[in-house]
Amino acid sequence: MRLVVFVFAGLCCWSTLAAAGDSVTTTAAEEGFDWTGPYIGIYGAYGLGQAETAGALDTKPRDPFVGVIGGYATEFEGLILGLEGDVSLSDLDGYGGPGGTAVSDDIDNIAAVRGRIGVPLDRFQLFASAGWSWARAERSVVLGSDRETLSGLMLGVGLQARLGGNLVGRIEYNYHHYGKTVFDLPGSPKVDTNVSAVKAGLDFYF
Repeated sequence: MRLVVFVFAGLCCWSTLAAAGDSVTTTAAEEGFDWTGPYIGIYGAYGLGQAETAGALDTKPRDPFVGVIGGYATEFEGLILGLEGDVSLSDLDGYGGPGGTAVSDDIDNIAAVRGRIGVPLDRFQLFASAGWSWARAERSVVLGSDRETLSGLMLGVGLQARLGGNLVGRIEYNYHHYGKTVFDLPGSPKVDTNVSAVKAGLDFYF
């Protein structure tokens, strides 16, 4: 249900951005700010995940992490269209079950590739994104552990701001929905995993 709500909100934001882009009469390029070109950057983030099963062995992996990002953007008809990807050193840990120690989940190395659409607002850019995300996950119980690769839909919204020269700051919210993954453990648990991440970073535009 949370995914449905977020998808609906993302689509509404997407349509709002498109409508706003049509109404923009002065583009960033005309104001002296050109968003077109390749860029790379670094970011810090805090991730909060949920790993849910049909039983009571649920966890909420969480932790701060860092990552790198790169992409390319071009301005078209008052909108900024782009493609970007990022990889991280995420290591989200969560514990649950009776006594809080019966099960643990570890979500590592979250990465994503996504398309972007944005609206230039003077030295700012408001954007929405959608794409695909991957991560490595390990679930451990008393009788063993198993690692699996997660993949699923990623959605995001954010704001960028020109800081001077080629430097651009960003704040961003990403939602990664990985769906159900079967782990090779007693009972073959199906774990439904998602991660929310808030990021703040610095990009360099070439």
